[in-house]
Amino acid sequence: MKKILLGLVLLVGVMSVASADTYTCHRYKDGKSTGGHVKVEANSKSEATYKAMEKYKKMNSGLFGGFKADSVNCRK
Repeated sequence: MKKILLGLVLLVGVMSVASADTYTCHRYKDGKSTGGHVKVEANSKSEATYKAMEKYKKMNSGLFGGFKADSVNCRK
């Protein structure tokens, strides 16, 4: 019984990962496109926007910095 439940849980987990789409998110600073973009995997545009902003925050706190973004625009 435990093996059946474990198999079902793994199947559902794999299906949810497989349904994620790749989004390309362009960053904007002071209302203007900076020309930079990141790619994230997400289930929705709002999730992609959140992940992209988090990614830019991490990039900005690194050694090189300079990846500030006021907003992002994500597309599939």
